[in-house]
Amino acid sequence: MGTALSRPAERWTVLAPEEITTITEDEERVGLPNADRSFTTGARDPVRTRCVVEAPVAGRGVTGLRLEALADLGSKAGRARSGDFHLAEFSAMLKTPEGAQHKLEFATARADFETKAAPAKDTLDGDNTT
Repeated sequence: MGTALSRPAERWTVLAPEEITTITEDEERVGLPNADRSFTTGARDPVRTRCVVEAPVAGRGVTGLRLEALADLGSKAGRARSGDFHLAEFSAMLKTPEGAQHKLEFATARADFETKAAPAKDTLDGDNTT
């Protein structure tokens, strides 16, 4: 008889957002996540939309963040005509129990799919136009 396979240790911990703020040029809307911890911006202008996700982080530190753009059944993930999802910029802040905020610095960005015109590394360059 063969040896039973063991399940690998979890590599990612799914955040449990407490509040999601969607910010556009016209409004700022606070909402709660869906039951599965996902959220939909509902923004009509996805080009200029910012999302602020507030979630507690347990453990000794953050070593990475993963963002997944998922489509509803029968839909495409992005709102471009091609169905592409484009993320112009990504940043994260850590808020200490005392209330101090620190911007997290990321060494690299990766994507499962990217275009030559919008490589994943550009999401960390501080320029919202790339």
